[in-house]
Amino acid sequence: MTTNNKQFLQISQTLEQIIIGQSSIIEQLLIALLSGGHVIIEGVPGTGKTLLVKALSKLIQADF
Repeated sequence: MTTNNKQFLQISQTLEQIIIGQSSIIEQLLIALLSGGHVIIEGVPGTGKTLLVKALSKLIQADF
């Protein structure tokens, strides 16, 4: 397994520990990140949208 694959898997697993039950959106968010795409996350209040993005930005050492 390459270093990039390990990093991707580690980020995915960490996010799934923080945001439980949202593995589909986590996968889609990481795919968009790797492909340089944009994402609009929609959902009812309290589903962890902001927490997900803040956690991801911290994991990849980006600004939120």
